[in-house]
Amino acid sequence: MQFKYIHFANRLTGWNAIKSRVEQLNLNLTDDQVKEVTNKIKKLGDIRPLNIDDVDSIIKEFHADVSTPRMSATNGASAVDEETSLLDSVKRPKLN
Repeated sequence: MQFKYIHFANRLTGWNAIKSRVEQLNLNLTDDQVKEVTNKIKKLGDIRPLNIDDVDSIIKEFHADVSTPRMSATNGASAVDEETSLLDSVKRPKLN
């Protein structure tokens, strides 16, 4: 068996190399998201050398950021008010 080495922790990193690593980590990112995280890795790689753990941490943190829904207040209503109104709209069984 022959292994293919892909160097992905420097300025010359291509987004396909990062996409391959994302897939190895079993994460789901769109091509645009992979390109965005690749740019972050390249910028940090310009500042200091990166190892695979550094790159994996950047990818995982990026994935968590884009995968976590953000709660925000709209039109002056708080997130709690919005959640309460959603709960009020759910039909509840009557207790006898």
